[in-house]
Amino acid sequence: MFFNVHISNAERISKPTVSIGRQTVELTESSPGQFEAVLAPDYNMGAGVFVSYDTAPAEFQARVEEPTEEQWEAQQAALAADWGPVEGSVVSSTDGPDPDATYTPTYKVVFPDKNRTEAEVRMSLKAEKLGGAPVPYRGFTPYLDSTGVLTVKGSISRAALSQDQLRELAAFSPKLKALADPGDPLSTDYLGIAISVSFPQGNGGIRG
Repeated sequence: MFFNVHISNAERISKPTVSIGRQTVELTESSPGQFEAVLAPDYNMGAGVFVSYDTAPAEFQARVEEPTEEQWEAQQAALAADWGPVEGSVVSSTDGPDPDATYTPTYKVVFPDKNRTEAEVRMSLKAEKLGGAPVPYRGFTPYLDSTGVLTVKGSISRAALSQDQLRELAAFSPKLKALADPGDPLSTDYLGIAISVSFPQGNGGIRG
């Protein structure tokens, strides 16, 4: 069987394959966006035709300038139209327990639901060196502790970040400049991220 497949945005995919039932063959790009494959079918190959591939994450567009007042107001108006007027304020600017991490302030957010639900949110960033096989990211599994604090922790490989992102991180905190140093091995350098959310009305306290 001969397959001729068109895939849009082909520059963002890898490892394309086509399958019939239990048989799978690789697709070869014959021209931009056009892929071909030849499959010799077995008698008991099964049914169904499937195309699969891995996709690259969309490129991050680094902010090059601050929005104007009019742009900011338009963004806030669009958010309010979708979510309602969310109130936010800083409740604490103290450092967290890890001296090697950079912490944002703790923000209190009040949602526009009928109960005016309150949440406290804090994020930390940290340059990490991790062992094992290099992978694009690790973790990002949420867990809820006994005090009611929801925390999501994970790590993103430096190789998965653009140069603009690395420069922005270095400008954000001197503790993150190690990520922008080309002398460090890409396979062990990661950006550690932790986001904690608590709901004070449920007696949960924020943590670093």
